[in-house]
Amino acid sequence: MTRRGQRDSGLASLEWLLIIAAVGGFAAVMAVAVQRLLDDATETRADPTVRLLEANVLAAELSSRAVAAARSSGLDPNGALFAKLRGLCERLASDYPDTISAAAWTQVPVTDLAPVATTATTAAESTETTAAPPTPTTLAGQTTTTFAAQPPVMQWACQVTGRSP
Repeated sequence: MTRRGQRDSGLASLEWLLIIAAVGGFAAVMAVAVQRLLDDATETRADPTVRLLEANVLAAELSSRAVAAARSSGLDPNGALFAKLRGLCERLASDYPDTISAAAWTQVPVTDLAPVATTATTAAESTETTAAPPTPTTLAGQTTTTFAAQPPVMQWACQVTGRSP
């Protein structure tokens, strides 16, 4: 019972404090629950196929950096960039031990280059014997192109070997 002249403001303030405390407690419990959920998700091991794909992507990035360096200023095997790329490549095996058995910094042949033409003659222009005789499908007046055997172009690359399932 309230006296005449007193207001209920004290009771209203107490109710609001209880509501704010309840909301704050609920928020704290939810924050802890979400944090535990995130911790569990980060501790769960990912699918080995996805981890192998990640390792292959990192190896391709390292190889791409080596190609870019070789095209711009050359990739010196005694240089700091070469040592850094090789170290990062070889570290992939320890970074992904569940999916990678080995990672090696090796030279591989570049196979996507078009062959370079060495001779081009037409049967109508040439009356003497060329180094490479025309093929049976060559018709008079058509161009015959021969390609010289060239040594393969080599490029440094990071190669990874996956583990057997």
